[in-house]
Amino acid sequence: MPTKTITTFKAMLLAAVVTAGSAGFAQNQNNDPLLKAKAFLAGGNYVNSAREVDRYLGSHPKNGGAYFIRAIAHTRMDEPDEGLRDFERALQLNPNYQSLSLYDERYRAYIGVGKLNLAISDLTAGIKARPKEYWRYKERGQVYGLLKQYPAAISDMNTAIKLDPTMPLLYLNRGHIYAATGKYDKAVDDYSHVIKAKPNDPMAYGCRAGAYEKLGKGDLARKDRKEADKLGAFQM
Repeated sequence: MPTKTITTFKAMLLAAVVTAGSAGFAQNQNNDPLLKAKAFLAGGNYVNSAREVDRYLGSHPKNGGAYFIRAIAHTRMDEPDEGLRDFERALQLNPNYQSLSLYDERYRAYIGVGKLNLAISDLTAGIKARPKEYWRYKERGQVYGLLKQYPAAISDMNTAIKLDPTMPLLYLNRGHIYAATGKYDKAVDDYSHVIKAKPNDPMAYGCRAGAYEKLGKGDLARKDRKEADKLGAFQM
């Protein structure tokens, strides 16, 4: 994951925890399990975060904020069904959780259970709230790609690139969509952009080789595959 993406993710996660703390469950400092759960969540230790919430809910079963924290932990552990149940419970206990932090986390769980249109709805709500942040367009574009709604996918990737043209991953993702729609010349352009930014990345060479093959440019395809093999397994 690119450094900028990691930084964005940490900021999102901390924002989610802060929102949970301000949306109706201000905590007594002696509530150690929930405090630990927040700290574990912010530090990426989702297993222990969920365990601490379990402990806390044993004596505070109607605390919506605790369910919200555990929902994020479950979602980050690729347990989307559990995450969605906890998001729903948090909303039942406190409708104030219908917020940007919810949209920015729940869409991941929807993707995990294959409810892609609901994921798009959450991402769209997030984009409406923060239209100048590139990453939601990237994520929504990828979901549109999964749904084979390619014009919408390209549009979102174009917007993401306009908002942050320095991110090679955005060009790689758009290249994949162009390739999926048979626009191999445009895919080559995007993969070439990635290679220029990350000349030691084998994935871009491998992807560009596939596009060159579709264009009937066998010599260029073989050259790129040779370079990809020399660099090693795909890493992006």
